[in-house]
Amino acid sequence: MHRIGFLLSDGFQIMALAAQSVFEYANLTAGEPFYAMDNYSGDGGEVRSSLGLRVATRPLRGRRTDVDTWIVA
Repeated sequence: MHRIGFLLSDGFQIMALAAQSVFEYANLTAGEPFYAMDNYSGDGGEVRSSLGLRVATRPLRGRRTDVDTWIVA
């Protein structure tokens, strides 16, 4: 499985998450999970977009992350 990490910071543009739908659709088309996605931030926890939407994230600091591809928002 290919692991994709989306790196978010406070005030990120919500369109940065739109790319996740491409990987979701690829999984649906394949009929099985090929991509796994997680949202990350420096300390983890909720990160707020420029529109005020709060997104849960995993911590980037202090742990090893098994991510094959990073997308930086």
